[in-house]
Amino acid sequence: MAINYSLYPKYSRPGDKKSKKKLYAAAQCLGVCTTKQLMKLASKRSKSCDEPLVGAVLDTVAKCVKEMLLQGMRVNMGDLGTLYCVINGTGADTPEDFTVAGNIRGLTVRWEPSKYFENLHREAKYKRVPRRSTQRRGRRKNNQELQAKLDASNKKPEAEE
Repeated sequence: MAINYSLYPKYSRPGDKKSKKKLYAAAQCLGVCTTKQLMKLASKRSKSCDEPLVGAVLDTVAKCVKEMLLQGMRVNMGDLGTLYCVINGTGADTPEDFTVAGNIRGLTVRWEPSKYFENLHREAKYKRVPRRSTQRRGRRKNNQELQAKLDASNKKPEAEE
């Protein structure tokens, strides 16, 4: 299976409308792997774990990771990599001006991949596909053509006198 991508024009220097636009690749997501699908896959690959056990472990790990992150810990998950928090917010001119409510806007979880994910680019296969908007236009046009054919075939011939 390949990673689908499309080309999109973007400014070479973000925010600088005078910079030249260049084409950049953007991955197109083909769907979402649900927990149920992940449980099924993991249980197939493991001889000793069935789906409910894998699900229980994933649920427990998620709760433990959240707990550790909220305690300010980095969570090293072996081959998965490390999860850690980054604070999003605005700056203050002086320490006295800084308040949690006024300057901290949110908390983002970041992932630092392990060496296991180091060679993803070399292992990946890529397939260029049309942009989503082009795909939608193509589907719309095909649907209109199909509807026209159906309408034409459903027309009753007019009775001859």
